[in-house]
Amino acid sequence: MSAAASGRWGDLKARVLSGLAMVAVGAVTIWLGGKAFGLLAVLVSGLMIWELAVMTALPGGRSAQVSTGLALLAAALVALVLFLPGSATRWLLLLPPLIGMATARRDRAIFGLYALAIMATSYGLILLRVNAGAMVILWIVTIVVISD
Repeated sequence: MSAAASGRWGDLKARVLSGLAMVAVGAVTIWLGGKAFGLLAVLVSGLMIWELAVMTALPGGRSAQVSTGLALLAAALVALVLFLPGSATRWLLLLPPLIGMATARRDRAIFGLYALAIMATSYGLILLRVNAGAMVILWIVTIVVISD
């Protein structure tokens, strides 16, 4: 392998393949809608909160347990909002950002803003899928994956 291939672009093939796999899985579940799309939204929101919590965790301590707990809470709340829609359950989506900001971590404000964006986006995508249909969501997800 050349120095150029192992450098900045060395992982391009893996990134392209993983991007295509994400688009395929996402496209099928978005097209199916309903519970399949809901499960995807639950899973992705939990994974994104987990990744954010890990990135902003302080070294040592119980950061792994806290990150996992925040991820499970986020996923459970997105599921709750999905299956029990209403104004009362929507406000529960604020809990992961608030609880995460209350835990010991670096960049608490950054965590709070990004966690709020993740939870709002999860909820927004669910509403958008229901109200605008699959093609709008497919377009948005494809643009995000390609730009990533």
